[in-house]
Parts: sequence; C-alpha cells; structure tokens
Amino acid sequence: MLSSLCQLLRQVLAFLICLISVMIGLASAQQQEERQQQNQQAQSGSLGGIYRLSFFEFDVLTFREGKDHVLYQMTGFRGFDGGSGARNLSVDWNYEKMLLMGGDIDGHEKVESEVEQILHSLPPFSIEYIVPFQLGFAESAFSLMGGYTQTYLTDQSGKNPQKENNSAIYPLIRLRSHYYIFGGSVYLTGMPEPRSTDIFFGIGLMRVESTLRAGIRKTALLGDPVIWENTYGLRGEAVSELSASQGTTFFQRAGLAVNGENYGFSLDFLFTGEAEVIDNPFAGGLGPIPQVDFDAFYMSTDVPERVHLRGVLMRAAITYTFH
Repeated sequence: MLSSLCQLLRQVLAFLICLISVMIGLASAQQQEERQQQNQQAQSGSLGGIYRLSFFEFDVLTFREGKDHVLYQMTGFRGFDGGSGARNLSVDWNYEKMLLMGGDIDGHEKVESEVEQILHSLPPFSIEYIVPFQLGFAESAFSLMGGYTQTYLTDQSGKNPQKENNSAIYPLIRLRSHYYIFGGSVYLTGMPEPRSTDIFFGIGLMRVESTLRAGIRKTALLGDPVIWENTYGLRGEAVSELSASQGTTFFQRAGLAVNGENYGFSLDFLFTGEAEVIDNPFAGGLGPIPQVDFDAFYMSTDVPERVHLRGVLMRAAITYTFH
C-alpha cells in the first residue's frame, strides 16, 4: 500500500514537473517572440530613422566681438560697441508687437509680401531626421535639419550703457530678422535613445530676411531747432526710413540634447560667419540728412553698405522624438 502510494506520488510529481517545464517553455517562447518583435520594430525604426521636433524655443543672437554688433556696424555709434544681442521667445514670437511696440507701429509688414507675412508669423521650430551612420569604428548617427526662427533687436535693447548712457541720443533702430535654417549633423553618441544625452556637430546654410526701421532722433542734436528745422526742414521728433533685405550665410553647428521617453531638451549653437546679409540704410543718408553729416549725430561716416551677423545664434528648445 505504501509503495503504491509512493509510486502514485512520483507519477504526480513527474507530471507536475513536466507541466511546469512546458509552461516555462511556452512562457520563454512567448517572451522570445515578443523580444524579436520589439527588435524588429526597433530595427525597422532605426533603418527608417527617427524624427525630432523642436518647439517652444528661446533664441539669443550674440556677437563675437564688440564691434561685430550689427547696430555698431551700421552706425559706428559708440553706444552699440559691445551691446546686448537680439532675442526671441517662441511662446510669444511676435512679442515686439504685443509688448514692446504695442502693435506694428514701425510698419515692418509694409515691406513684406503676403507670403512673407504668413511665414514670418510662424513660431520658431525645427524638424530633424536622424538615421544610423557608421563613422569609422564608432556607431554614430547622421541627421538632416530644417527650421525657422526670428529675433528682434532695438536701439534700446541692444545698447551698451557703459559706453553711452544717454538713451536720447541713440539712433532709432528696430531690426527684425527671420532665419530659415538648413543643415546636416553627425551625432557622435549614436542614435538618440530614451533617457540618454546626445552630442552633435554639423554645418549648414542660413537664409536671413530682415526688415528694419532706421532713423535719427531730434535729441541726437541735443534738440537744436536751428539744425533740425532750418537746415534739414524737419518736423517731429525723428526722421526714419523702412527697408527690407535678404542674405545667405554658412554656419557651423554644435550642441547637445537630453532625452526623456519622447520629450526632451536641446541646446543648439549656430556659429555664423562674415557674409553680409543686411542692407545698411545709414550708408546713404536718411531723408534730408546726408551721410556726410552723420558725424554731427555721434556716428561715423565710414559705414558699410551691408553688414554681417558674425556671432552665435543660441537655440534652447523643447524636443519631441518619434518614428
């Protein structure tokens, strides 16, 4: 009786062991199949590349040297030597209309076509397509990027009070620049992955479209009515002109991106060169004031016809990565 019971128990135990082994095998096979499916999806996604969208940008354009400041190049006025750079915040991309100017009273849109007005109303953004790339013995990635942003700079936001603290004598300048950015980059850290950091370098081409309100204030002559009214026949507090210009420049790119699951943060630096991209209205005089008289307004008479933006355009943005 005891031996038959032991034999029955052994059979039951053997059956349970076989059942457990089968269940473990099925579970292992299912897990392996799921892993294969995930690997196939990841492989197909890697082969097809991934997209990275950047938005909610904060942009700052700074200049390499004090005399590279775009407003100093235009005027030679000491108060712009080493002045502050241009900026923009994409959550309020037309903030100069809503906050600084109380509307487009400078008339920038008067020198823009309807298509340009539509394009210039876009919020700053960029879209980047990233694919695997073998760089020597290292696994890396290559990307193509296109984007748009803009900056705004005035005589008051771009001044250097250490060089000249009398705001009343500054030339009147309202410069709005729009940047269409196209480039390619190499990701030294490989394909972007969740919870990782990417480092990238690249080159590209930037088209710059600018609208500019430029003028001279009456107070630049310390309010002298003889010169302002009798010599130049002017009325009011300032004389100004509105102009538009375009240009193209190359840039080098360097930056890093910190990734979450899908959302992340990127810090991008575009180093621009000395290509002249903006026409200088001060080079030919303003209204009835000839260019040879600019010395009387604390400005140099030796100013170029066009100016460059040699400096660094920093772009800080939220990113969203997807297949």
